[in-house]
Amino acid sequence: MRILLHAANNLDLLMGTVPEWARYHGSLARTWRSGYKRGGFLKRLKFIRHQLRGLVACGDCWLDAGCESGVLTDELALLGARGYAVDASEEMITEARLSALSAKDAFEFQPISSVEQLVFPDQLFDDVLCSSVIEYLERPELVFREFHRVLRKDGRLFVSVANRYSVVRNAQRAIRPVARETGRDVFRYLDQVRVLHSEKGIARDLAASGFSIENIQFFDPFLPQFVWPVAPPALIFVTSLRL
Repeated sequence: MRILLHAANNLDLLMGTVPEWARYHGSLARTWRSGYKRGGFLKRLKFIRHQLRGLVACGDCWLDAGCESGVLTDELALLGARGYAVDASEEMITEARLSALSAKDAFEFQPISSVEQLVFPDQLFDDVLCSSVIEYLERPELVFREFHRVLRKDGRLFVSVANRYSVVRNAQRAIRPVARETGRDVFRYLDQVRVLHSEKGIARDLAASGFSIENIQFFDPFLPQFVWPVAPPALIFVTSLRL
């Protein structure tokens, strides 16, 4: 990991005001990992694990951008990857350093101010993973440009975004204000969401940032695939190549 230390030494220069969405997720840090042991989060973990098996080569240098408590960083490390895992929540980074046991020798966990402004050198990483982060950011195009900058030529970006047409998310959005009237605070994460994508929209945004789309897949933890044509799924997963 010594090859990366000069980047880590400058991370504190960009630490600033913590975004509201990062504070929200930070409040959940201590229980975040346990959420992946059941329900929709476990189904999503199994889906991502399957995708990573086809993407990770032993010894590859990865950036886990928005690593949370390091659950997916562990998956990368188990497949032989090394690199950096970053998050805007210091609470998440603290939890990751304590609980991401598979990744502790292969990855450096570091807090950052934002994935929109990374401190790493150009073309440092072989691959970038960014799972369920883009939806919380005001300007995703800045993030995609940064990913393009820190990826080597022909490096891959594996990213998930929230589907604008998700029937489950839109139902949750409709239920939330009604539930508030009865004193129930449900689906709180929706207050932090800033950007939603369509399949065409994410493909367009990535192409504009210098990526070639390799694969687009959909995922929903609750809806079976046969209903997706009439009830669109929650997440869009894109594998793209840096040109």
